[in-house]
Amino acid sequence: FWCQILNGSDPVEYFVMLHSDMEVPKFWVDTLVEELENNHLQSLSATVPIKNDLRVTSTGMLDLARKDDNIYRLSYEEVKKLPKTFTAKDVNAIGITGELLINTGCWITKVGEWWQKFPGFKTDCCIRKNEEGKSVAVTFTEDWNFSVWCNANGIPIGATRTIIANHFGSYGWSIAN
Repeated sequence: FWCQILNGSDPVEYFVMLHSDMEVPKFWVDTLVEELENNHLQSLSATVPIKNDLRVTSTGMLDLARKDDNIYRLSYEEVKKLPKTFTAKDVNAIGITGELLINTGCWITKVGEWWQKFPGFKTDCCIRKNEEGKSVAVTFTEDWNFSVWCNANGIPIGATRTIIANHFGSYGWSIAN
């Protein structure tokens, strides 16, 4: 669909995505459009819980200056301390440094000239040693790579908790829990 838009299909103003393992409230697209426009962003994602019991989200911060692990996932509790729709600046203000990493589980982006420059989605995988010296597979997802590209190119991105999404696996996870 992204390529169809680039190639001049019917003009569209927004591109939205909802993963099949997500449950969202009615009118979620309207809510995302409103939050995107009110906050002067080009791309916005719902803050989605990871499917585990660690109470962290798929919204993260990337800080290459961090010595240990340079990726930090925001917890449910940290997200609740932030404005309903937030940017890296808001997260930095509560003491978590870095650039914002958003997800495409429940996501909207505004179509614009910058789309012509975006090189496309990619996932990076590698093997590295963990704290115990054991080899582990590490994946840097396509949505986080998109976030890095946006941050490097001055494209304003944000995340929101205005959409309470359930993320289903063996049972449903929600930040409201």
